[in-house]
Amino acid sequence: IAQYTIILDVLSRSFHLFGISKVITELSAITVTTSFTISKIIDKSSTIIYSYKKWDKFTDPIGSFFNNEQEVASDPEGPELISNKF
Repeated sequence: IAQYTIILDVLSRSFHLFGISKVITELSAITVTTSFTISKIIDKSSTIIYSYKKWDKFTDPIGSFFNNEQEVASDPEGPELISNKF
């Protein structure tokens, strides 16, 4: 649980910078579900981030992990249904 909390804390700080509070709520629900893996959280989060903004090395608060120019395809159903897709 501690590992989930640390990762979600980092992600939530980054999301807060762009006002995406709904996504934080969705991700926070994952902390009580032990069947989810950290890699799934990271993979899904990167897709959400790219769907809202093109990142570059100056605006990316997470760091070089997201600094390539290629844009990931957005989720056609939107981030509000993200918790049902793991």
